[in-house]
Amino acid sequence: MKELVLSFIFFCLLTYGCAGKSKGDNEKKLSVPQMHEDIDFFFTTQKEVHPRLYYKYSETQIDSVWQVIKGKCNKPLSRDQFHYTIIQANKYMDN
Repeated sequence: MKELVLSFIFFCLLTYGCAGKSKGDNEKKLSVPQMHEDIDFFFTTQKEVHPRLYYKYSETQIDSVWQVIKGKCNKPLSRDQFHYTIIQANKYMDN
């Protein structure tokens, strides 16, 4: 059941990220607080839902990745740049 919920959340995030790919949307910049809120939501949801989050990496290592990703988002980024930055965390999530 948890895998189904996680898959649904990932699908929703992916769909939301891919929707509205007009030129004007890509030029809009996301603010730092918006990105940090999304990053916190992503990692908090992973901790609550992912059935094997700490299979390969410890909680300390995952928290370190969380802080590194937030550190990379210290200036306004386009949606594509932000998506690329946050998707780098997937290699640590045993997906």
